[in-house]
Amino acid sequence: MNEDYKRAYSYALYLLDEKSYSAAKMRDKLSAKYSGAVAESVVGRLTAEGYINDFKFASHAAEYMREVKKFGAYRIKQELLAKGIDRETVLDVCKTLDSDETEAIKARIRKNYSDKLGTPAGEQKIQAAMSRYGFKFSDVSRALRELKEELITN
Repeated sequence: MNEDYKRAYSYALYLLDEKSYSAAKMRDKLSAKYSGAVAESVVGRLTAEGYINDFKFASHAAEYMREVKKFGAYRIKQELLAKGIDRETVLDVCKTLDSDETEAIKARIRKNYSDKLGTPAGEQKIQAAMSRYGFKFSDVSRALRELKEELITN
């Protein structure tokens, strides 16, 4: 093993001690300091040793985006792709996500947009905001309908 490889490997372990990386992001990080061949070799070794696992990384990131950031499936897919996760892994991870997003949409509307309920212009703004969070139009419409019914019955 040459000296660059050893330094790159040590640097990668240091980075992984701080946070998780996808293979693509680690490759980018290493390529900034070392040759592409060294970076590729180190990423291959880290993957083989189990230090880098794109599926686990994507699963944890998707769960965080779903539970903490309250993103919809479409936005989660886009964020994972932007993190360098390959499309096949992203699709596998997104299959495990809860398919009914109505409750997440209702929670976000209650928290941030309840003052906009009841007017057509306000509901359009809610629809646009929920779209930016990655929720489907049909799910948002269902959530809005259910929230209006809750307001009427209360």
